[in-house]
Amino acid sequence: MRRQALVIEHAFDSDIANEKNLNARNNIASQRYYEASEYWGALAEYRTHRLLERARRLYILPGEGKWETDGYANRYLDDDSLAKVYQLVVEANRKTWDFRLKVVGVVIGSLTGLIGTLIGLVAIWKKK
Repeated sequence: MRRQALVIEHAFDSDIANEKNLNARNNIASQRYYEASEYWGALAEYRTHRLLERARRLYILPGEGKWETDGYANRYLDDDSLAKVYQLVVEANRKTWDFRLKVVGVVIGSLTGLIGTLIGLVAIWKKK
């Protein structure tokens, strides 16, 4: 979708660059925006739903967000709301990894102690 939107925008670049009249240039730019906006809206909707799915898997309630709907019925969160949900997901992932690292540290510490105990028991057993 992103590539298609960029192709459409690129197709209009030469027309904008060659146009001398400011009004005609603005008309071409608005037509370029109109032609590519369907793809940009679909991409924004895809990103929103992908992020909300990540939030659901982490049991995060994104709260109230400002939803936008474009002319092609694409419904997506605005940039501020999307950034807030993203920060919640990042924070939840950080907490999860901190917990996992603490558990791994405890396990490694326990295994080191267990191995030391076994070495001591083997040493005592060989002396007898």
